[in-house]
This record gives sequence, structure tokens and C-alpha cells, in this order.
Amino acid sequence: MAMGKKIKLPKRTKYFFDQFVHGANKQILHPLDWRRFYIFIQASHEGNTKLLQGELEGLLIDNGFPEDNASSLSNIYYHGRHLLESKVILRYVYNPC
Repeated sequence: MAMGKKIKLPKRTKYFFDQFVHGANKQILHPLDWRRFYIFIQASHEGNTKLLQGELEGLLIDNGFPEDNASSLSNIYYHGRHLLESKVILRYVYNPC
């Protein structure tokens, strides 16, 4: 849901956000739209952007995305950021039988 609060993204993050929202098919994302969205997530991570899931949802709605798509994308953003922040090193041993 749109929050009414003006969110100010850092310049670099905003550039990649704008690349995504201005080029995207807001109803059904095309593979190139997904690529731009993933680049935005990466830019947010690299820039240490403080952007909550609900704030992104509001930004997406303010930029013409239907609420259900904005909700789904903000959820994907949240999980993508956490994956990048986790820096998980897999220490599993593959032991074929």
C-alpha cells in the first residue's frame, strides 16, 4: 500500500530503480524487466540502501504497479537483500552413497 511518506533513495540506487520502473511492463514482467529488478536489488545491496519492504511497495505503487504486483516484488526484494546480506558459505559435504 502506498505510504504517503516520501522515500529518498541514494542517487545510484535511484538510477537503477528508475531503470526498472520506467522500462517495466507493470502488469506482467518480461525477462528483461526481471533482470533490471535484480540489478536494482544488487545496487541497493552494494549501496547499503536502507529501504524497508513496505517502503518499496509504496514506491512501486506510486510508480504505477498494481498493488498485488508491488507486494510480490517487494517480497522478492526483501528475500533478495537478505540472501545477499547473509554471506552464507555452504559447508555441506557431498557424500554420494
